[in-house]
Amino acid sequence: MFGLFKPPEALASPAAISAAVTSKLEAAPKVSHVVVSAEDPSRLDVTFDGKERRFFLDNLIALVANEAHSPRSQHRHVREYVTAFLEAAGEKEIDLSRVYPVVRHIDYIAPVGDAAIQGPVTGDLVCALMLDSPKTLSSLTQDMIEEADLAHAEIWGAARYNLNAALKDVAEMKTPLGMRTLALERNWLGLSTLLTPDLFQVARRDLGAEMLFLVAINRNGVEFVDAAEPGAFELAQAAVLEGLKQDHPQSACIYTLSDGDASPEPGWFFENGEFYAVG
Repeated sequence: MFGLFKPPEALASPAAISAAVTSKLEAAPKVSHVVVSAEDPSRLDVTFDGKERRFFLDNLIALVANEAHSPRSQHRHVREYVTAFLEAAGEKEIDLSRVYPVVRHIDYIAPVGDAAIQGPVTGDLVCALMLDSPKTLSSLTQDMIEEADLAHAEIWGAARYNLNAALKDVAEMKTPLGMRTLALERNWLGLSTLLTPDLFQVARRDLGAEMLFLVAINRNGVEFVDAAEPGAFELAQAAVLEGLKQDHPQSACIYTLSDGDASPEPGWFFENGEFYAVG
C-alpha cells in the first residue's frame, strides 16, 4: 500500500521563501553559514568556501509570487535558485553585461565585508556594484573583482554603460500618494536614477518648478514633487513615513533640487519620530 502523498506547503511570504532557501543552502557543500536579515527577509548573507557573499531574493520572490496557485512550482523555483546561487558563488569570471551600479543606504551595503562601494552619492546613500543573473541578484566584492582579474575602471565603466542602457526605458509615473517617480523595468535599479541627476533637472523643467522635493526611501524609485505645490512638503513627509513601513526602506531624508544643482541635496532627515533640517 502506498503512503499518503503530502503536497508541499505554499510559500506565502518573503520570510517563508527565505526559510526554504536557507534550509537548502545549509545542506549544501562549501556553505558554512547563512544569515537572513532581520530587517529584510529578502537579503541573505552566506559564507561560501570561507568567503562572505550577500544575495538578494528579489528575483525569486517575484517568480514565486506569480506561482501562488502552484506550491509545487514555487518549490521548483527555490531549488533552481539555490542551484544558481551555488554556481554563481563558485564562479570566478564576471559577466560584465550583467553588472550594474546600485544606489542604496550605507547601512544596507556596508556590512558586506569588502563590498565594491563608490560614493557617497548624496546624503546617506552610496553606490555599490551588483550582479544581475537570471535567478539571483548579488553584491560584488573586491575579492570577486580581483579573482576575475578586472580593473576598477573596467568594471565600473561596464556598470555605468549597462545603467545608461537601462535608463533608455525610464518612464515617469504617478505614485499612490500623488508624487511622481522615474520607473525602470528593473525596478531594483530605481534609486540609481540619482547617478544621472540631469533626469531630475529635465523633470523639474517639465513641471515648471523652481525646486523639487525628492524622497529616496523606496529602492524602486525616487519620488519627487514641485516644492511650490500646495502641501508639497507634507506630501514628501508622508512619502518618507509610508516608506518606513515597507520592506527595506532606504534614505529617510527629504532632498531638494534647484536649477544649477549638480545633484539633489539633503534638506531634512527623519529620526526619533521627527523631521530635522540638515545643517
